[in-house]
Amino acid sequence: MHRSRFFCTRLGTYFFFSQMGGTKVLSRDLSYVAKISTGSHEIIPSMVAVSLDHLYAPCSVRAPFRICPRRTIAPFVEVTPFLPSLGISQPPSDIALEVTTNGTGRHVVAAFEGLPYLFVYNGAHEHIHTIRFFGRDVAEHSETREVISDGILGIGLKSFWSSLDMTHPNVIAAATLRRAYLIRIVGNSQFEHAATVQFSTDPAADRGDEHVNLAAIRELKINGNSVFVRDSGTPHLLTYRFDL
Repeated sequence: MHRSRFFCTRLGTYFFFSQMGGTKVLSRDLSYVAKISTGSHEIIPSMVAVSLDHLYAPCSVRAPFRICPRRTIAPFVEVTPFLPSLGISQPPSDIALEVTTNGTGRHVVAAFEGLPYLFVYNGAHEHIHTIRFFGRDVAEHSETREVISDGILGIGLKSFWSSLDMTHPNVIAAATLRRAYLIRIVGNSQFEHAATVQFSTDPAADRGDEHVNLAAIRELKINGNSVFVRDSGTPHLLTYRFDL
């Protein structure tokens, strides 16, 4: 089953319904407006983000840049792309992207799914900062794996990121499968590590039990004082209190 997701501008002018191969634009009464073709047929919702002014989607696989933004007003014209391609063909490398932005578009954060870095751009799509990660997750991730592409044995990267979110205007939430890193935005160009958290799927953590079942984070969203987590082994959303 293909994953899909609604995106809408803060003004509520349009809904952007992204799915494999493109993004449908719907009006406020959910009438069809247009379809925006994307350069990548492997698009999934985490590859698409929307701000007040721009829709961010991946460029074609062999393009020199990876993010091709468009205006969020008709005729939804494409503007200058950004995030240079790595030129690596093995998965997930260039193909698998995570991108997020806040509603105002003051910052855009992108990541190659297989690398422990976040690339931060400003509203003019200028690169202003790179956040590099260290620790247990990175050490475990550093092991390479063999892959076969078109019958040729090669070396590929394991997926590192599972979710990026900037629903909170001053926090970047970057999640691996087992941990979420919360980064506070200070001003326009300073970024501070605020917390590293794990999410339990049962009350054992509150009781202090030794064994705790941890959520396998597939998607994470912060909304007000709540964190919503989609766990790969749970058929419903998990909700946690957010207090940073």
